[in-house]
Amino acid sequence: MEGLAQQIDTRMERLGFEKEKRAFRPHVTLARARESRIDSSLVASSEKYEQHDFGSFTVDRFYLFQSTLKPTGAVHDKLKQYLLEPRSS
Repeated sequence: MEGLAQQIDTRMERLGFEKEKRAFRPHVTLARARESRIDSSLVASSEKYEQHDFGSFTVDRFYLFQSTLKPTGAVHDKLKQYLLEPRSS
């Protein structure tokens, strides 16, 4: 994923976008909350799984989404699908 992020940064820079200054940290967003009381209870309940091994999986594609914030919440539109080639050992 780090190599993919570097390729995206390089190509976006060629299009005139500023290169990301922060270190790449792959993540998955599991939830979002607007109210801090919900945020803190979500964090507290998730801490019990901090050391849990959820296993592994192979990623064969990813999607580019556009996120639009609206008063009713974020709307995510899938813009494109990218298929990944299998990695040779």
